[in-house]
Amino acid sequence: MNLLNLSNGRTPRTFISIIRIMKLITILSFALILQVYAANGYAQSQESSIELKNVSVRDALERIEKETGYTFLFAERTLDTRRTVSLTFKAGKIKEALDDLFGEMNVEYRIVDRQVILSPHQPSTLPQQDPLRRISGTVTDSHGEPIIGANVIEKGTTNGAVTDIDGKYTLNVREGAVLQISYIGYVSKDIAIGRQSSIAVQLSEDTRAIDEVVVIGYGIVKKSDLTGSISSVSSEAINTGASNSPDQALRGKTSGIFISATSGQPGAGAVVRIRGTSSILGSNTPLYVIDGIPITGGGAAEGLEGKSITALTTINPSDIESMEILKDASATAIYGSRGANGVIMITTKRGKFASRFNANVNIVYGTQEVDHKIQLTTPQEWTELWNESMDYKNFGLGKYDIANLPAQTDWQKALL
Repeated sequence: MNLLNLSNGRTPRTFISIIRIMKLITILSFALILQVYAANGYAQSQESSIELKNVSVRDALERIEKETGYTFLFAERTLDTRRTVSLTFKAGKIKEALDDLFGEMNVEYRIVDRQVILSPHQPSTLPQQDPLRRISGTVTDSHGEPIIGANVIEKGTTNGAVTDIDGKYTLNVREGAVLQISYIGYVSKDIAIGRQSSIAVQLSEDTRAIDEVVVIGYGIVKKSDLTGSISSVSSEAINTGASNSPDQALRGKTSGIFISATSGQPGAGAVVRIRGTSSILGSNTPLYVIDGIPITGGGAAEGLEGKSITALTTINPSDIESMEILKDASATAIYGSRGANGVIMITTKRGKFASRFNANVNIVYGTQEVDHKIQLTTPQEWTELWNESMDYKNFGLGKYDIANLPAQTDWQKALL
């Protein structure tokens, strides 16, 4: 056992190191005790309850700043600082204190570090969306086979879905929505969902789109099988606007045909040219065929003042089912040289088997009004001018007696 020898007055190095370590440990322990004591004291002060009664908002904020150490930042217009409030809170629960204080005020707060930022409450500007419903179902044809790739769209929106290999679809739509189901070659359907959650739809074939036909010299063929240059005009297009004759009804409805009126006389024929003028001396009028009966040159006849009146003016455009214009040689070959200038085929409406009676009434009327009348002299004024001219030209001979003038007639008013 080694004993410390202090008799010679010199302290060993080991002992000095131990003393230094003990001092350092004592200092650190003392600092730790002080920190724990301060933390406990701060926690106790934070948890203590503070009660404020009938104080202004400004006083309440100053008291909260003093007790919690938080700082409030706000503009004067943000809140009414003179408003009287009563508040009980614990210093350690700043959020509860702020919720109680601003619960009935139009104020929002945001805590950043040790700062509380106050701002006016901003109401939500997002539109309230209607609740969505999940709709599912199948789309089939008239034979019950599923239709793949049919479009199922919420009408009036871009919200939609496409049927799968089994013809099934699923879509989220709004309450009271209408589903629009469509597919190429089938008639589209609009279905209101009502309270349904599963909707099965059956589409029927659109025979009008599949079997669209046109009339040619050889009969009626499908438009898909047509090889010649033919333009077809339906009854809906013919009756668009007011027209007195079929040739006027064609104006602007198809390409490759030129139509111009020869005069304003009722029933006067129009100049019709298909693909321009082909003859200098001969006729350039196309051949008209009405329900299979050819009418060369439109059946022109001499009318009033030498104006040409055609048989086409006797046909009501509303009675026409369709009009086809045969333009090239292959389409007009059956008519030979008569169809050299083109052929206009007119098919009138007729009754249909097993269909109900349907009557349509079209009334067209027009009015005319003179925009400006010529200002004329009265008989008295004209007579005065005439007598004055006679004084200079004829030494006063040839004058009229103003007192014995005939009755005045306003011919513009009488004629127009």
